[in-house]
Amino acid sequence: MKKSILLLFALSMGLNLFAADFTVDSISYNITSVIEPYTVEVTRSTSNYTGSVCIPATVNYNGIDYSVTTIGYLGFENGLTSISLPVSITSIGDNVFGECYNLASVSLPDSLISIGNNAFYKCYSLTSINIPSSLKSIGAEAFYNCFGLTSINLPASLTSIGGGAFAGCHGFTSISIPASLTSIGAGVFNSCTHLTSVSLPNSTFSIGSSAFENCWALTSISLPASVTSIGSSAFKYCTGLASIYTYSATPASISLSNSVFSNLNTTKCILYVPSGSKSLYQAAAQWKNFTKIVEFNPTSAEIIGADALEIYPNPVEEGFYVSGLQKETLLYVYDINGKMLLRTLTSNKHEISTKELPAGVYVVKVEGMNKKIVVKK
Repeated sequence: MKKSILLLFALSMGLNLFAADFTVDSISYNITSVIEPYTVEVTRSTSNYTGSVCIPATVNYNGIDYSVTTIGYLGFENGLTSISLPVSITSIGDNVFGECYNLASVSLPDSLISIGNNAFYKCYSLTSINIPSSLKSIGAEAFYNCFGLTSINLPASLTSIGGGAFAGCHGFTSISIPASLTSIGAGVFNSCTHLTSVSLPNSTFSIGSSAFENCWALTSISLPASVTSIGSSAFKYCTGLASIYTYSATPASISLSNSVFSNLNTTKCILYVPSGSKSLYQAAAQWKNFTKIVEFNPTSAEIIGADALEIYPNPVEEGFYVSGLQKETLLYVYDINGKMLLRTLTSNKHEISTKELPAGVYVVKVEGMNKKIVVKK
């Protein structure tokens, strides 16, 4: 009897969890703001959404106009074939379209800022999706096992991609990472088995564990001088790799976790390293497993060493400058614990203000160079 009561209580709680505040034109909503501006999120419907659905920008309930700003957790289930979202939408929550196996068409608005975890998880029928230029973050496993996707555009506004976001997207053949994205998370492109090329920008600092594991068709990868860490199994089972280009003048500047290149054919894959650094790579852990290490001459646009750039003055009082930059580029300032404090576009001899920073030691990263500065007050 006690168990039955507990079960009924749990079921009632589950029903309340997905209960909508109101329904208009077969679309259910939860009120997210009861003061101006009035807002709602689309929520799960007891009747389920099927076929083609168009979400309105505003909805009227009890004489009040609500702006539809969010698609809530588990908003949709299988049966949906297409969805059009209004310009009022700024976020798509976790698991919103997860396992909507028949979803083939999605129209995302230019107002969209974030896509939640598992948002399009296992949407097997999805063949294309246009990511708006407003998007800043993509959650973990957001497009996991979206087999039908053949390509995706990652906008310059994007600053965060969660782990496994595109894992199992077998249709991908090429990916271009925007300069705004400084790290490739764990397993982001794991098992993208038809991926043949990846373009990493000079702003990439870290490549997470298993980021490209099982990308069998990948034939070449270039690691820009900005890369300072590569996670375990990052390129494991990338059996098609014929060449790896690293632009770091010394392997010591790249922290490698265990088995980064596990199950690669290191006797056939050629490791290209900057001129004058071959002996360093031949003596370095994991790098030395490559039997063919060849020196090459990167252009100044591909690698800029500490000698080419200068940060001054140092120590700093109110601001500093970077000389030697060839083009507008991203600059980052971190505290000594690795927390990012500043991210900004800069150009040659353009002042970077430190007025908001307390006195202390900081690390400036720009164009592959890491430089400590001392801020004085």
